[in-house]
Amino acid sequence: MPPSLQSPHMKPSQQALHLQITKDNATLKAEAGEIILLQGDVGSGKSHWLKIIAGLAPAPHGVTITAAEPLRMLFDRHPPCWLGQQLLEELSFGLRPQPSQQELEQQLQFWGLDTLPLEQELHSLNRLQSIQVALASAALAAPAMVLIDAVTDPLPQKHAMMLAAQICRWSKQSATTVVIACNRYETWLPLCSQCWHLPAAGEMPQVRNIYE
Repeated sequence: MPPSLQSPHMKPSQQALHLQITKDNATLKAEAGEIILLQGDVGSGKSHWLKIIAGLAPAPHGVTITAAEPLRMLFDRHPPCWLGQQLLEELSFGLRPQPSQQELEQQLQFWGLDTLPLEQELHSLNRLQSIQVALASAALAAPAMVLIDAVTDPLPQKHAMMLAAQICRWSKQSATTVVIACNRYETWLPLCSQCWHLPAAGEMPQVRNIYE
């Protein structure tokens, strides 16, 4: 059984508004520990909206966004763009203070990577392991919100469902808000707390009934 991961910033029982998007009389809100599915047709601008939320792209006219900090973004890249050469370097990169051996091992166990030594060369990891390492690294940084783009889309369905369940469990245990954009959204429908649909490129997301 994977260990329970608690954020040092907030207990799961605490409710905090981590994301708010407003335009005219329409408002979208996401609280701590929520999984938000950003859904829409191919080309509707899902990835672009993740960049808008992160402040990496300008918001459409009339749209106001308030996002909690710190914030992390994860994109599916294969081969990945690693910051280190070995697993230990990748997990610890940029963290102050550096995580303890116990914290590193706890994250590896949680994400199903406990068979890998910390000296593991990163180039030897498969696609699923690469994504899990990126998630473990993000979890060690204890962000308030994580924006994830298409990480389950290229995986076999079995692995996609397993990874989605891991992300959901981490989000709830650590009170981390997750906004996930993907095309194979059926994997996420049973797990998300809200579904925000993009009707067209450049438009503001709209709340959609998960069961539609």
